[in-house]
Amino acid sequence: MKPRCVIWGVGNFARQVSVQLSPRFDIAGYVVDDHCHQERQFMGRPCLPFSLLETHENLGAEHFFCAIGYGNFNQNRAGCVQKMLAKGLQPISVISGQAIVDDSAQIGANCYVGPGAIIDADVRIGSAVTILPGAIIGHDSSLADNAYICQGVNIPGFVHIGANSFVGTGAIFSDGVSIGDFCFIKAGEKVFHHCEDGKLTSGLDARVFFDSWYDNRKTLYSAMLSRQFA
Repeated sequence: MKPRCVIWGVGNFARQVSVQLSPRFDIAGYVVDDHCHQERQFMGRPCLPFSLLETHENLGAEHFFCAIGYGNFNQNRAGCVQKMLAKGLQPISVISGQAIVDDSAQIGANCYVGPGAIIDADVRIGSAVTILPGAIIGHDSSLADNAYICQGVNIPGFVHIGANSFVGTGAIFSDGVSIGDFCFIKAGEKVFHHCEDGKLTSGLDARVFFDSWYDNRKTLYSAMLSRQFA
């Protein structure tokens, strides 16, 4: 009998995670923030607002995975993890069978490693870190809690990515570079120098840029969905 797992989230990420977890876990259901709750089911399983999870005895699950993205500089995901831990559920990580992970690598709880990603020797990865398909994390590098690494990122040896930082698609780093907490590395950027907490590599305030960029993305996707289902 497979252990049961609850997934936080009902987006495309949750769908991918469900497929990857289903050989090892029985997906008991899904949970979302109360203000996001619209559907009673997702992928044929019950979907509950978080406030009702305990009433339903955690859907009989012992484990959870938070499958949400990088909103609010990854702090939304971090907050969801803490809420589920408070319910007595245990976090699991999702590592694709198509990823290459060295035996010496250390990976924390509630992490995601996508297909084609490469995690080299002696890499240290914190909790709730997301590494999307095709990213390369070189030897002796470290990713702090809640970091988000997009597709095709190339991180060589001895690089540090700080907590809650976001690294955009295809970014490339030099050996030994250190990126602080709450930093934003834009897609395709070449990073040759250290970046202090809360900054873009250009030195601008990362939070101001991120909030504007993220709001624009949400507006764009909402408009696309409106046209699709009109």
